[in-house]
Amino acid sequence: MNRLQTRNQRAILRSLKEPKLVGSVRVDVGHLLDVEELGWDDYWNDCQPLTEQLAPLNAAWLDLIESAHAPTAFSKYVSAYFALLKACLKRALRGEVGLSVLWKVIGFETFHILDQDSHAVAGAINVRHPAYLLSKVAQPKAFDDPKSLPLICPFRNDSAPDRLYCHYRRIPVADVFYRNPSMFRRLVFQQGSLFDWVGDHADDTTSRFDFVLMLRVLDVFSRFHIEELSRFEAAMLIHRDRQKIVLDENVLDPAKLIESDMQHRIQHSIKRTRLRRGSIFYQFSLSDYFKAMRLITGGNVDGRGETIYVPIRRFDDGAFVLPSGHSMLGQLTRMADRVIIEDGDLTARHLREHLERFDVGGLRVTDVTDRQRMRGASVTLVEKIA
Repeated sequence: MNRLQTRNQRAILRSLKEPKLVGSVRVDVGHLLDVEELGWDDYWNDCQPLTEQLAPLNAAWLDLIESAHAPTAFSKYVSAYFALLKACLKRALRGEVGLSVLWKVIGFETFHILDQDSHAVAGAINVRHPAYLLSKVAQPKAFDDPKSLPLICPFRNDSAPDRLYCHYRRIPVADVFYRNPSMFRRLVFQQGSLFDWVGDHADDTTSRFDFVLMLRVLDVFSRFHIEELSRFEAAMLIHRDRQKIVLDENVLDPAKLIESDMQHRIQHSIKRTRLRRGSIFYQFSLSDYFKAMRLITGGNVDGRGETIYVPIRRFDDGAFVLPSGHSMLGQLTRMADRVIIEDGDLTARHLREHLERFDVGGLRVTDVTDRQRMRGASVTLVEKIA
């Protein structure tokens, strides 16, 4: 680890040890991090209507920090947060508090990450985010995984909540490199736009390849939509997937489950299922969290509290269209005999529909996924027909 990485890590770790919230993280041209810190009162300064519910969350938050984020402090903290969220959501639906207050509840313990041009991504720290830690309360031995928090919506005073930030999976080359260094002897790294590169090289006779690997390249182009799920539809999913889930009103109230010492009834896992040409996780106990996100981003919600809100992840078909309007897959197969694609959302069906829509012929699409070893993604082979 170099000195720059060490310095940046220390900046984040220092924030975690203090009773401070991370407001934002700015990355300068030298890749140094400038962490903006906020005190508790600074963050909640215009949320006086929630004073009664904020007090137990503040106490549990301080206990969590003083315990060095010990698992024994998770339950009290998570319960206090979801009690606050439920109360705020009800009052927002009745018009008693503004959506900006609800947005602060949803944006709690998340932050924007800005570069020198103020382009933004977003982040959350797993040992501090209560919606993420709900999975740890339900399954203390579960491995850390970004899918345990599919969406975040950080709060900023100078912007509107018109964007949700989804998780992505980064696979470091160094997981591979140190085990198999000979594989990278002739590897050339090039930083730039994939779409521009394909568009610029499709007619270049010197850019010819035996095959192209696209491993999780398109994951970042999938889209999340928060949608409603009726109890009947949820029950049918559970029956179809043979899941052992008891679906009652308490499942949607994690604070009540924790207070009743029924943490085992919390439904928050990274098990995926197919739904409406997309996929969802079995995270029904995060329904209020996603319901609030849908409300503050302009969507309609059911005020009765019986509907389940879930983020459905779908592949974005536009990811295969180049700025020129041509098919990226069609252009790639002019440069290579085979294209192998691994993706969490893209399937062979998507590829066949895409090739038909763009009238790209002479190709065969085959699903080559080994379902015994890989359940979270599909592997598809696109090859020229001899």
